[in-house]
Amino acid sequence: MEINNSNDLKELFQFIETIDFKEINSIFLKYRGKSLGFDLNFAMTQVEARNKTKRKLYSFFKLNPDFLFPSSIAAQQATHQCVASFHALLIGKDKNVADLTAGLGIDALTFALNGNQVTAVELDKTRFNCLEYNISNLTKQISDNGGSIVAVNDNCLDWLRKLNKPIDCIYIDPARRDDANNRIFKFSDCKPDIISNYNLLLNSSETLIVKGSPLLDIKQTLIDLPLTSKIILTCLNGECKEVLVISKNRDTLERQGKVDIYAIDLYDRLDGVAEFKSIWKCTSQNIGKNDPSIKAGDKLTNMYLYDPNVALHKLRVGKKICEDFKEMSQIGSHTDFFISERYYPNFPGRVFKIEDTIQKKDLKNLKGQNIEVITRNYPLKADEIRKKYLLKSGDDDFIIGFRAGEKNIPTLVLCKKMAPESQTVSNADI
Repeated sequence: MEINNSNDLKELFQFIETIDFKEINSIFLKYRGKSLGFDLNFAMTQVEARNKTKRKLYSFFKLNPDFLFPSSIAAQQATHQCVASFHALLIGKDKNVADLTAGLGIDALTFALNGNQVTAVELDKTRFNCLEYNISNLTKQISDNGGSIVAVNDNCLDWLRKLNKPIDCIYIDPARRDDANNRIFKFSDCKPDIISNYNLLLNSSETLIVKGSPLLDIKQTLIDLPLTSKIILTCLNGECKEVLVISKNRDTLERQGKVDIYAIDLYDRLDGVAEFKSIWKCTSQNIGKNDPSIKAGDKLTNMYLYDPNVALHKLRVGKKICEDFKEMSQIGSHTDFFISERYYPNFPGRVFKIEDTIQKKDLKNLKGQNIEVITRNYPLKADEIRKKYLLKSGDDDFIIGFRAGEKNIPTLVLCKKMAPESQTVSNADI
């Protein structure tokens, strides 16, 4: 349909307001072949995309109720509003910024709403047209916040080659699907290829921010992108969403022989604000180094059990965790659980109080109860235990299985989850 036709769009949005997502199939049958003044498939795409993103992009719908989606895939790939706000915090204000793979434009629009001058580059024509439309509906809010944004329909590398001088910041989220639609995560396999175009990207900006998959190999990335100055693993309510690789132009980078790595966890807020649950820092030299595990016979009952968030699990930095949290030990050399007599409410992850150790044969006495199950490096998977003993979902009670000590002894413990305590965390140290 013609996106620039205001009459068609008015009819489209009026129609969308009457549709229940659960009734999409019946709507297709009811209106198929009828003249509606707009494309029915495109209308159903808007309904489906809104359903997928009603929380993820809630603040954008508040700003722009007529937000337009080029496709359901674009909605699925869009950056979460809180994560986009975090990206904007990293960039700051009053900067000349280019989002080279704008897509739906959530990052680019957030940068502009944060008071930056933004160029949003998008190659796909349909996505570009929707982006231009969404920009037009947010022009006043962006201007009121001291920002500006322009969309460009071009190949981002061609656009870079035409730049007259470097800009303050480039943000790029390369496509992580191959021609067969399979997921990929190596920067060399993405489109555009970050590694072969690294010099072009760096020479065009003072700061380069590349968004990578949570599966990205960090050690290899430090080799592939040698001017990396900082890496950030961004989580949302404990789920790792991305690995941000930040590089500085050669003229601005001070080499120190090691790279700072941050694991940050954000709350999922409806207003889209980037509020921090936790921020934890290590360096590239800490990766892959675990702590000596507990010894056979060490006390477990009435101890606190710590389960790091997924970002720390990915880093495998047990030794650093035990250095930062005194009197803490790793459960096992190949098990990412930690234990301490001391309670650390600010630990970046979940905290449990161990009530008792139990034997596998004791599980039958818990049959049918409301108890959650977690296993890590344990002979049985959590789902196997849950299914075998008909355990139901619970909020506070947990069975946790792991291999403990130097001999990796299979161990089960019964725990209570500690309620998280409020704490003041800011991005000042990132």
